[in-house]
Amino acid sequence: MSLDQISTMLAATNWSIAEKEKTIYEQSAIKKISNALMKSYSHQSLEGLTLVDAIQRLGIEYYFEGEIKAILDQQYLKLHVGAEHSAALNETALRFRLLRQEGYCVSADMFVKFKNENGTFRAELSEDIQGLMSLFEASELRVEAEDILARPMNTVGRFLMSQSGILTGPWVV
Repeated sequence: MSLDQISTMLAATNWSIAEKEKTIYEQSAIKKISNALMKSYSHQSLEGLTLVDAIQRLGIEYYFEGEIKAILDQQYLKLHVGAEHSAALNETALRFRLLRQEGYCVSADMFVKFKNENGTFRAELSEDIQGLMSLFEASELRVEAEDILARPMNTVGRFLMSQSGILTGPWVV
């Protein structure tokens, strides 16, 4: 056996070992994320919604279809029994967006509680940047007859752009 053949065999063996280690690592990571999802399922709703959102943004939701469905089913049930009426803007908008984009029948009337007597969103909501960003994303899933989300799409978009000057960090363009 020549030196080239031996080095080729060793390289193939090392590659095979590296691939197996990578697979074991991926399986371990998937199991940890799955456990975190199921833990959030039984505890806090915002944590579960945030995890589902992050997993979808990463594009790995196909690994967690069952867990995501369980969390969204629970959120949908909570919504219809009124258990989440006191949720903050970020949680409400995130719940609306995730449920709506997965095909659940969700009414935009859940945002009425954030409006004042003039029918506009309350001024103190302008301090909740995360909530406004979630509201903006949720407003992109409105249907034509949902006027409650038509205005935020324009207003919140302009407001967030005006506030971009106060944002700092390497991720700000």
